[in-house]
Amino acid sequence: AGACNNSRTISATVKICASRGIISQQSTVYGGQWTVYPNPASKFISLQVNQLIGAGQITVTNLMGKQIKTLPLSLGINTIDIANLTKGIYFVSVITNDEKRTEKLIVE
Repeated sequence: AGACNNSRTISATVKICASRGIISQQSTVYGGQWTVYPNPASKFISLQVNQLIGAGQITVTNLMGKQIKTLPLSLGINTIDIANLTKGIYFVSVITNDEKRTEKLIVE
């Protein structure tokens, strides 16, 4: 009776990496950055990828999660035609083997 003696101590090391987060609408792709511009847009968007290791893809989804467009991701400037999209909010995702990063896109 009295105090419980079956406790366990767990320790962990946590590293916080600022480059992993979103900074000024830029996201990490294997240590590099990508930026969607212009945003808001009406006819096309460009996605600049400065560093890429391996294959990847770009997806554009609507608010309901339906994929509207899917394109291969390449190093440099990736241009996406959005002229046929109705006005509203969409999401642009960069998907690689190790990560998925998403930015909000406003279509005017």
